[in-house]
Amino acid sequence: MANKPIAAPQQLADLLDAAASAGPADRIDWRDRIAAYGAAGIDAVAPWVSDARLGAFAVRVIERTAAEVGTPKAIAALRAARTRAATPAIARDLDDAILRLGGSIGEKRPAPRDRFAISGVPASGGSGWPGFQPHEFRGIAGTQWRSKTGERSLAPLLVTALRHRHPHVESYAVERAPELHLAITDRYRLGDEKESGWRAAKLVVYANGPRDDRPMDPAEVVAGLYVEKGSTEEARRFGIVDDRSWDWPWFVKSLRDEHVQSELAAAMVRHGLRLGDYVGGRFEPEGDRVGFVASFEEGELVARDRAGARSAVGFDAIAERLEALPPDDWHSVHVWRSWPSKEAIEAGPAFASEALLPVLGDLFDVYLDIVGPVMNKAQTR
Repeated sequence: MANKPIAAPQQLADLLDAAASAGPADRIDWRDRIAAYGAAGIDAVAPWVSDARLGAFAVRVIERTAAEVGTPKAIAALRAARTRAATPAIARDLDDAILRLGGSIGEKRPAPRDRFAISGVPASGGSGWPGFQPHEFRGIAGTQWRSKTGERSLAPLLVTALRHRHPHVESYAVERAPELHLAITDRYRLGDEKESGWRAAKLVVYANGPRDDRPMDPAEVVAGLYVEKGSTEEARRFGIVDDRSWDWPWFVKSLRDEHVQSELAAAMVRHGLRLGDYVGGRFEPEGDRVGFVASFEEGELVARDRAGARSAVGFDAIAERLEALPPDDWHSVHVWRSWPSKEAIEAGPAFASEALLPVLGDLFDVYLDIVGPVMNKAQTR
């Protein structure tokens, strides 16, 4: 076996031993679990590039870490490994991985990206998802549920179902967070800009749990719709908040539309959804808060502040509050529901079809109402 860093965490070391001991046809099963360690995963497998038996697998792990450490760091790691390739075939694997991530090799440049392209979901994708596991509410280390194509991943199951509603739905694992975004790739990658993911509305699934600084946070699965509004300070990076590049203005406008009100109200009542500030995981009690959480009470949509006092009633009043938010600050809104981790774990694989997809399916109709006119506007300007 190729040497691995002595400092590797024991769980990662165990994964490395298992991958190195596996047969060539089975080794790929360990890729996503090692890649989930991000930079530590890169450091662990980088020496394997000089091993003719393990080099090809190492390339695939490093490429997959792009979801955790970011594409530029993954490309840099692949380039650094190029001079250590044990065989010409491994060197070609490195070059191909760099090109797939959008990097360049000498004079060779990646082919122009088709902004409507989506990743294929293999027949095995999601076929072995075991349901949520207890360790998946403690971060992303050793998890597989966010992988685009993994056999033991949840993401392919959700994407396949939602593509019956729109063929360009794609999944995006959030870097270093137990979060999955689901969105139409034409909008989420508007202009092939990574930053457009911040500007876009998206369906979400989270597996959040207690943190060292917030030990009382519940362990829970969350499914919903998430929309962000940028700040003036960060406009240079993310773009001015307007109705061409941001979905926030369209989301707020949609809350005044009778069709969306009816559709969203039905979904909120049917699934017990809330609208407003979600706190959990990386979403802090303070920060980009809108200052309320709204839910239906005896047939009436009521927004309450943190003290529990009524602060707005009805969609129009909520839209008015969102329109009045300070333009200089970042804000975000969720429409969501949650399940205790125990309930999600006990449901096993059926949790995807019996719990998550009914919520995501209903919210996808609202999502289409938001992004439909945005996409048309962006393409005709």
